[in-house]
Amino acid sequence: MNLHKSNTYINDLDVTVSHVVGLKKLKNMTILITGVTGTVGSYITDTLVRLNYQAKYSMTIILAGRNPEKINSIFADFKDGVETIQYNLNAPIQFDFDVDFIIHATRNAHVLAIHHNMA
Repeated sequence: MNLHKSNTYINDLDVTVSHVVGLKKLKNMTILITGVTGTVGSYITDTLVRLNYQAKYSMTIILAGRNPEKINSIFADFKDGVETIQYNLNAPIQFDFDVDFIIHATRNAHVLAIHHNMA
């Protein structure tokens, strides 16, 4: 299922956009989001892209993750104001551009440890 085509999901994003205080400050800003393929990072990305589209905020949203191809496939519908870069939490940061905000939604996924701790 493609959430980006779901009316229910789009309505949820609209509710989020209408209830978050201070979003007007993001107009014309550049925002770097890490961990965009995870649950939290993808919802934040979807919310900001929706805001950018609806309100014409002219934001640049940089999507960072280990696999740019995966990011591009998930967010294929997003073209305007969205860029993708490769980023690995375990490697030195080598960004050479300015950003206004960084939303760090990356975590080091260790599935076996998570499963072991939940048992």
